[in-house]
Amino acid sequence: MTPVKRAIDILVCGLGLLFLLPLFLLIPLLIKLDDGGPVFFRQERIGRRGKPFSMWKFRSMRVASEPQRNLTVRGDGRITRVGRWLRELKLDELPQLVHVLTGKMTLVGPRPEVAEYVRLYTKEQRRVLELVPGITSPASLRFWDEAAILGRTHDPEDTYIRQIMPEKIRIDLEYVRRLTPWSDIRLICRTVMQLWPKSRPLFRLLVLRYRRPVIVALHVLLIALGYRAAFELRFDFRVDAENVRLYWLTLPMLILARLIPYARYGVFQGYWRHAGMEDLVGLCKAGTVGSLVFVAAILVYGRFDGMPRSVLVLEWGVTIYLAGGVRFAVRYLREHLSREGGDGGRRTLVVGVGDRAEELLREIHHGAKRQLRVLGLVTEHPVGNGRSLRGERVLGMIDDIVTLVTRHRIEFIVIALDHPSEELSRKVVTACLHARVDFKVLPSLHDLLDGSVRIDHLRNVSIEDLLGRPPVQLDLALVGPSIRDRVVLITGGAGSIGSELARQIAALRPRTLVLFDQAESALYFTVLEIAELAPGIRVVPVVGDITDPRCVVEVFSRWRPAYVIHAAAYKHVPMMEDNVIEAVRNNVLGTLQVANASATWGAEQFVLISTDKAVRPASIMGATKRIAERLVLGLPSLRRSSVDFRAVRFGNVLGSAGSVVPLFERQVACRRAVTVTHPDVERYFMTIREAAQLVLEAGALDEAQGRITMLEMGDPVRILDLAERLIRLAGLEPHEEVPIVFTGLRPGEKLREELMSDVEATVPTAISKIRIVRGEERDAAGITRGLGRLARALATGDTAALLVAIRQMVPESIPPLSTRRPDQHESIPEAQTLEMEFGRPTVASIAENVS
Repeated sequence: MTPVKRAIDILVCGLGLLFLLPLFLLIPLLIKLDDGGPVFFRQERIGRRGKPFSMWKFRSMRVASEPQRNLTVRGDGRITRVGRWLRELKLDELPQLVHVLTGKMTLVGPRPEVAEYVRLYTKEQRRVLELVPGITSPASLRFWDEAAILGRTHDPEDTYIRQIMPEKIRIDLEYVRRLTPWSDIRLICRTVMQLWPKSRPLFRLLVLRYRRPVIVALHVLLIALGYRAAFELRFDFRVDAENVRLYWLTLPMLILARLIPYARYGVFQGYWRHAGMEDLVGLCKAGTVGSLVFVAAILVYGRFDGMPRSVLVLEWGVTIYLAGGVRFAVRYLREHLSREGGDGGRRTLVVGVGDRAEELLREIHHGAKRQLRVLGLVTEHPVGNGRSLRGERVLGMIDDIVTLVTRHRIEFIVIALDHPSEELSRKVVTACLHARVDFKVLPSLHDLLDGSVRIDHLRNVSIEDLLGRPPVQLDLALVGPSIRDRVVLITGGAGSIGSELARQIAALRPRTLVLFDQAESALYFTVLEIAELAPGIRVVPVVGDITDPRCVVEVFSRWRPAYVIHAAAYKHVPMMEDNVIEAVRNNVLGTLQVANASATWGAEQFVLISTDKAVRPASIMGATKRIAERLVLGLPSLRRSSVDFRAVRFGNVLGSAGSVVPLFERQVACRRAVTVTHPDVERYFMTIREAAQLVLEAGALDEAQGRITMLEMGDPVRILDLAERLIRLAGLEPHEEVPIVFTGLRPGEKLREELMSDVEATVPTAISKIRIVRGEERDAAGITRGLGRLARALATGDTAALLVAIRQMVPESIPPLSTRRPDQHESIPEAQTLEMEFGRPTVASIAENVS
């Protein structure tokens, strides 16, 4: 036996006896109460080099039954009631810790057999007798429930001799060939983890209940062991009698000098299973202070003569090593050995070696239910190859994913890159698709920080992950005071943007949240969701039309909102080309109705949600949104009010009802051709979360008052590239398995959108990634005249006059809008004319009031 192995035996047995001391008192009492017989059972076993020795156990069988046979099986009638419990938890083996201390046995080694079975060994099997017998071994773990196995056989003894015993010897001899001190430690830890599920209640009863005294006693033992180890190291394990006397004379002084700083620095209070660098730093501080106190004490009491100076230094290092080692051993048990004890969980490859990958590995290692079994990592940098993170090796680079999946039989891939670029994201996704295994991505950093998800909550890779820029994360801390305990009104509250706004605003704790929308079903489910997310918030659903003045007035007069977000609008470009009158009625006059009501009923702030299609508009939809911008920011009657009017411009919102992505997804799901208007068409994209945050942040910026706010959205995305990525995310190959068809630009569409016109300029704000459009609406008279022309054309149903009025209010419009002529099919049907005649007083009053 090597000195290192012997040192491990002594240290672990000393700690074990200390921890299990209550059991050494409890078990004899239970045995006596059970049947009154002797506490211990002694049996002769064959030890190293074939020498017999007496092995002790706690007695678990009836006294009269013990001489019958050497093997026991599950349900054996000879086992006592207490004995069944002892055998289940392997507690009957505890007295063998004393054999380890005396050197007759070791912690890790082949289990000693009785002489009757040893005589049956072959010459090859007798090699096992060259080893010191042990308490645990790889064979013991392999046949952990040996009694149950034997209980299912017709002849247990024959099965043991012919099958189990030879296999146990083979496993143990194989283990010895690659034996290291570290492998012994790992095997001890695996044995403890094997026992842990059934012994956990007992551990809580006997140890956690008296945790503080047990921890103090453990540190006393570690101090004594560390001090003695310092002497042994100083004198090459040949300590003379004089130094042994000095050791015992100064030991009480050292224990006292160490325990006081330990208590002061909280050494007894930490959670060992989460031990980290902070705990180690605290331990070093306490150890250093304790050493200084000890040196001062031996100087004061005149014990310094004859004390080797190097012993003091060695003792400082060894004691910190032992105290820290115990803590990290407990952490190791929790994190590593439990996952090595079995093959449960999907065989997983993690892409990434940064902070997000580290957090994921930590969560996987700490989790009680390990659904993932990480076999290695993949990095994007060549320099990381061969390194490790939290014990998991880097197996290769992203280009190696397909090979690694085959070599290691990977079943699942987790993408955990910190800030992947568009090119890197596409490369990883393509490699995962070619590997043909399931893969998911970690949630965003924002979701992790706000607590809505945990690090182990994986999601499918989505098209948002391939935007070509990292998601913009805005701080909503400034928004809370303006919304908390206020009444907030969201028009279009059931739409994609409106419902996301409702979710985020509900988290800011308004007094009342009023959701105004025409779509009753969507509104119903939005209200249910908000009530579930924020049960303490009053959510009021209002089914109505923003162009109905009576409905708008009723909402404002009843709820008196302080904060108004106007998200209701018609947004489909081609559809609005065929419905000019409805586009103007809803997007222009509807906005005016809500803005007027905000001014009349004392709202504090009004935020208009606009679009990048309002910049040099080529479509009716874009032009009506540009007119809405001009109205809320420049109409004299509104500017004279106390309401803070402002607008926000969006790009295309991924995942919204009007986005191209849902259409692509339906086409891919049905294996139909994906329709793209033009191979070079480009759009700015933002996520729904980004859009909602931009609205809220714009409302909190002082410099955004009376201005248009926009988000820095990086470079535009080519729609063809977007379609190809989405097809690949579905596990298909574009142009081969799913064709892409070009249909041509639709009416009102531009090849490329813009965020600002030639006459506009933007300036940065206090919030990164948010800019405001410089300039103000100065032509108040022109806005008033233009609105009057719009209202009169709308009242008469004159589409030609309506187009002229639109172009006059948006002189920067471009073709096809700037050159459009009314078609015959754009004339107003009789029924609609009658309806407008019925509503004419309202429209006429607008025309009169703005003049």
